Order: sequence, then C-alpha cells, then structure tokens
Amino acid sequence: MTSTLARRRSLLAASLAVLLLAGCFPAVASFSKPGVSEEEYERDRYVCVRESRARNPVGGEEATTLHGDERQREANRLFEACMIARGYKRVE
Repeated sequence: MTSTLARRRSLLAASLAVLLLAGCFPAVASFSKPGVSEEEYERDRYVCVRESRARNPVGGEEATTLHGDERQREANRLFEACMIARGYKRVE
C-alpha cells in the first residue's frame, strides 16, 4: 500500500512539474510512441523540457547571443530532438 501511495505521489509531483515547466514554453508539437504509458510519456516529456532549458539558459553566455524568439525556437528544437532520441515521432 505504501509503495502505491509513494508511486502516486511521485507521478503527481512529476505531472505538476511538467505543467509548471510547460507554462514556460509556447505550445510545441505533440509526440507519440506506440505502447508507451501516459506515465512514461510524462516522465520523458519532463526530462526533455528540463534538458532543453538546461542547454538553452535564460542567463549566461549563450543568452547573450540568443534573444527572445530565437532562444525559444532553440529550446523547442532541443526539446523535439530529445523526444525523437527517446523514440517518439512528431504528430502534426
């Protein structure tokens, strides 16, 4: 019972984090992967959002060369590349 409760709390925490981080990005393409559970999809999406933000920071050296829309496009490109690397296909 405790394991199930812990798993649900972890899923809830991950889902909330994804929702919070999703607010930092404009709508991006949807992705699908046959046989993937919603939990796995959310976990992969969360990792890719974090990676795209970490590799495209708001401050720092890279931020001086990329501005506003350019920075957002680069973050979206990094996110998409991460999802594709994890076996997802873009859904138009």
